[in-house]
Amino acid sequence: MSHPTFQQLNDDWNAEGVDPDGQVSVSGSTMRFTFFLGEWGAYTRSEEWETGRLSFENCAMWRRGGPNDEGWFRGQCRYSKVAPIAPGYVAFYELIGVDDHRLDPADWHELAPLTPEHQHFLFYMHDETLECFATAWAFERGPVCPWPEHPSFEREAAAKS
Repeated sequence: MSHPTFQQLNDDWNAEGVDPDGQVSVSGSTMRFTFFLGEWGAYTRSEEWETGRLSFENCAMWRRGGPNDEGWFRGQCRYSKVAPIAPGYVAFYELIGVDDHRLDPADWHELAPLTPEHQHFLFYMHDETLECFATAWAFERGPVCPWPEHPSFEREAAAKS
């Protein structure tokens, strides 16, 4: 059985730990995930309620769901059981190499055929996991959202127009 390696991609940002209030949007083959930034260890945000956005280009498939942190530590994640490859929790990764379990979850949203050019990305957050196959990704910091509305980028743009 082959196992992938995990390359951590977020070196100075992460999702809010308690409630990132993430929003997924899809336009064509681009999937975007907008969420509140948090402070976990070395990760910082510039202001309270600052948002971040991950964009995945040429996304073939994506899913959002389990495990959460409790499931992770109880061994309910397909990767948390595979020491020593299991990554740390609450971080964003690219999985590199052959992965016999990459399609195990049954809750994928398929946008296009999966090809060898697609990279496998996992974002482990406190209450859920975001996972996708795409050919490229980008992260950008977004605006500070006023409490209590919690608008995502799309809702904020709609309100301004």
